[in-house]
Amino acid sequence: DAVNINFITEGQLTLNEVSFALKKGELSSSLPCNPDMVYMNITTQEGRRLCVCLDKHGFQVVGDDHNTITSDKDSDRNPIFETVYSLMEYISPSYHKLFSEQLIKKLTPQDK
Repeated sequence: DAVNINFITEGQLTLNEVSFALKKGELSSSLPCNPDMVYMNITTQEGRRLCVCLDKHGFQVVGDDHNTITSDKDSDRNPIFETVYSLMEYISPSYHKLFSEQLIKKLTPQDK
């Protein structure tokens, strides 16, 4: 049996997970979003604006601006990533540094 994943929920959780590394991240309000597939608008720390599709295959950049599909989702032109972390490494040069900083922040005891 396949596990049923609601990609609207998964997309929002994903954006929350990497929000520290984004200038902006939101589900698309103008492209179709349903439990089987969601489009996310992402602006990287470098200012790169992208539209990313998330479905059962993974994460794929499909547009070079928010709410825009500029490449066929089924083409091999843009790679599909299994995790949001590998997608972020691919689209954002500063992601690795930001991730490391976030990890150190979480692991460092906070004075109360």
